[in-house]
Amino acid sequence: MIAKLSPTDIAYLDKASPSTVVDHFHRISRHFSADRWLGPRNVYRSAPVAAIKARNPTSGRDRPLQLTDYIAASCVLHLWDGWNYLGLAANSHIAGAVPSSKHLAYYAELRAAMALLATQGIGVFDHQHCVISSPGSVLYLSGRGTHVATHLYLDHWAKSRHAGHLVGRILHLEQDPLSEWMQYLPGGAAWSPIGTELLEQIGIDLRRMSNDRSIRNEASYRPSGLIPSGPQDVPLDAQFLIDMITLLGPSTSSAGFAFLDEFLCRRLMERAYQVMTGFSPSRRMPQYAINNMLIQMVHSKRRREELKRFLTRADESKDPSLLVAANQKARRQSHDLHLQMLGRATVLLRLATGAVRELMIQTDVDLGTLSFWWEDSGSRQGLWADAPSADDLIDIWKDVDDGLNDLSSHLENALESRQSLLSKCAGSISQITRLTRFNLIGLTT
Repeated sequence: MIAKLSPTDIAYLDKASPSTVVDHFHRISRHFSADRWLGPRNVYRSAPVAAIKARNPTSGRDRPLQLTDYIAASCVLHLWDGWNYLGLAANSHIAGAVPSSKHLAYYAELRAAMALLATQGIGVFDHQHCVISSPGSVLYLSGRGTHVATHLYLDHWAKSRHAGHLVGRILHLEQDPLSEWMQYLPGGAAWSPIGTELLEQIGIDLRRMSNDRSIRNEASYRPSGLIPSGPQDVPLDAQFLIDMITLLGPSTSSAGFAFLDEFLCRRLMERAYQVMTGFSPSRRMPQYAINNMLIQMVHSKRRREELKRFLTRADESKDPSLLVAANQKARRQSHDLHLQMLGRATVLLRLATGAVRELMIQTDVDLGTLSFWWEDSGSRQGLWADAPSADDLIDIWKDVDDGLNDLSSHLENALESRQSLLSKCAGSISQITRLTRFNLIGLTT
C-alpha cells in the first residue's frame, strides 16, 4: 500500500514557516557564546522524542518555543551528519563493501532531507512530526515512521513553488544565483516550473529515493553473499571516487560548489529552453539562445566564450559520472546501484547546505560564531590536530587535493588489485573521504 498524506497533514505542511525558523535561529544564537546550541533548560535538548510524547499543553509541558529552537539548531547538525554518512559511504565504495555503501548513502540522503525540511519549518522525529507555522505555534502531523514521513514531506515540499525558488537562489553560476541567469534566457523569465521538476532534473527524484529505502533495508538486514556480486573493476571504482570528490571542490573564484553548480545549472537551463521552445531534450541549446544572457551576466569576453562552449556542450559535452548515476534507475540487483545512491545523496546535500547557508546569512551567523561546535567535531573526526580559523577553512581543501593527486598517480600505474589500492593509498583515501569538510567549505560562501 502506497503511503499518502492526509488532507489535514497537507494543510499543515502548507503552513510551514521558514521565516519562523530564521527568527529562532537568531534567538538561539545568544547561546553560542556559551559554547552550546540550546538553553540548559530546553526540554527537547537531550531526548526530543520523549519530550514530544510527554507534551501536555494543560500542564505547561508543551513548549513550542523550545521545540522550534531545537528544530532551528537541527538544521546545521543534521547537515553535518549527512556529509559524514556520505563520506563513510564513499569509503565503503572504494573498499568494495557495496552493501555498506548503500546503507550509508541512504542515511546521507535521509539526513540531508531532514536538514532541508528543518530549514523550511518541518521537524521530523520518530512517529512524532510537526510543522512550525508561526512563532509559538506548532502543528503536529499524523504519526508515521521517520523514513516514510521524510520522503512524504519532502515530496510534498518539492511540488511547491517554494522549492523552485529555493533551488534558483541556492545554485550559482559565476557567483550569481541561477534565478538571475534565467531571466535573460529566451522565455526563461516566464518559465515558472514547480520544484519537483527542478529537483528531478538535477537528480533528486523522490520516487527513486523512496526505492532507495527498500534497497537500504536489503543491504542492512539481508546477507550479502546469496546473490553473486557484479564484476570487480578497481580502476573504475577509484576513478568514480576521484571524479566525485573533484566535482565537490571549490574553484579559484569561489569557495562553494562551483564545479557541481555549473553542471546543475546547465541542466536546468537546457530544461527551461526545452519547455519554452518545444525542442527535443537531446537537442543542445544553440549559441544565439544564450548570447544575450552571457552579455548581461559576464563582463569578460574570454569567460563568455568559455561559458558559451560549456553551455552549448561544445566543451564538457558529457555530464560528470556522479550526476549521470544520480539520474539513473537501474534494476534492483544492478552492481552499480550504490553509485546512483551516492549521486542522489551528494546533490541533495548540496541543496541542503545551500538552505542552511541561507539561514545563516539571514541571521548574520558565520562559522566563526559556531567555532565551539565545528572545531571539536572536526578534531574528533580527524580533520585536524589544531583547528584552523574560520577564515582559513578553505585551506582544508589542500589536503583533499593532495589526496586526489596521489590516488590519481597510483591509478595511472595500473593497480593490480583492491588490496594494492587500499594499502598504497590508505592515507589518501582517508583524506578525501572525510566529507564533513565540505559541509564547512559549503557554509563559508
